[in-house]
Amino acid sequence: MSSVGTTQALRVPRFGRRRLGRRSFYTVFLLALCAVLLLVALLGPFLAPYAPDAADILAANQGPSTAHLIGTDSLGRDVLSRLLWGAQLSYAAAALIVVISIILGTSIALTSAWFGGAVDAASAGVLNVFIAIPGMLVAIIAVTILGPGFWAPVVAMALASAPYAARVLRSTAIQERHKAYVEALALSGVSTARINGHILRGISPIVLAQTTFGFGVALLEFGALSFVGLGVQPPTAEWGAMVIAGRTEMLAGNPQQTTAAAVMIVISVVAFSLLGERLQRTLGGRR
Repeated sequence: MSSVGTTQALRVPRFGRRRLGRRSFYTVFLLALCAVLLLVALLGPFLAPYAPDAADILAANQGPSTAHLIGTDSLGRDVLSRLLWGAQLSYAAAALIVVISIILGTSIALTSAWFGGAVDAASAGVLNVFIAIPGMLVAIIAVTILGPGFWAPVVAMALASAPYAARVLRSTAIQERHKAYVEALALSGVSTARINGHILRGISPIVLAQTTFGFGVALLEFGALSFVGLGVQPPTAEWGAMVIAGRTEMLAGNPQQTTAAAVMIVISVVAFSLLGERLQRTLGGRR
């Protein structure tokens, strides 16, 4: 081999290591950012310097200061405190939506994979019908019937998101179902429940990735419902409600409430969505 060929052969592994290092750093960075966001949401009420509804009309619409790091809203409430309290509610709603939808979607995927045939075909057809119905429309109808608040949009959006989760997990579950070890367990007389437990463990990386990605989507959709007045109602601190509550303040030259809540929504959605996509690529074997 010539010296040029030897040099090229040595450069390829080094480039691969650098590329792998960048990808690893990117994944670790996203994991750290999402962990910090979750920690802030969990500890938000303890970190907040004021109560979320503590009003001081004499301090209304103030800019950032040592007393109010982000400023105050039109009622003199500390924006940072409302942001921290609102993080817990916004994240709790997104977590409930994604957990319910993933449980339902995984159950549908496992059932479809295990029985196959007509059951799988019928399941796929039903999923396609429900996927054609916009999730936000389902949530709006549910809120119109049951009234705005926390639980109505959470349950409606969870049910509307379940078909998407089921469709993503179905193909992975079918592949896992037809692996040799599953057939061996079935021939050995292992119970259906135990076999499906093994299948679930086999597809758990994709379930984790879909959960992470779905969390960002759920956070955005729940905030959108609050933004249009169909979710959490004032004076409760919630990011989507804060964005719409600060619209008149923004027009008056005081954008701190709307801007702060919108920035936190964007950062959270982007971070969890990118992490979910990265996990799906990595855990799915598509590096």
